[in-house]
Amino acid sequence: KYFSKVADRGAARRMVFCGECGTHLCSLPMEDNGGYAPIRVASSREFHQMKPVAEIFCASRVPWFSGLEDTVEFAGMMPRQE
Repeated sequence: KYFSKVADRGAARRMVFCGECGTHLCSLPMEDNGGYAPIRVASSREFHQMKPVAEIFCASRVPWFSGLEDTVEFAGMMPRQE
């Protein structure tokens, strides 16, 4: 199942969910313009093998969490790579 929403930067995205349990799986760009498709890692069977490389929306991080080691931090969404 999916629904569409407009992101902070104004880009429309399609949010994809499991039709059975409602788990958010990923979000997809509405247009094929070189965008990216973030996958929710909790939905992966290989979750234990994944290592984070970046954190987004750090400006709104809860005060008791100091962040992850060896990651690049962005205050909001990471800049678009051209």
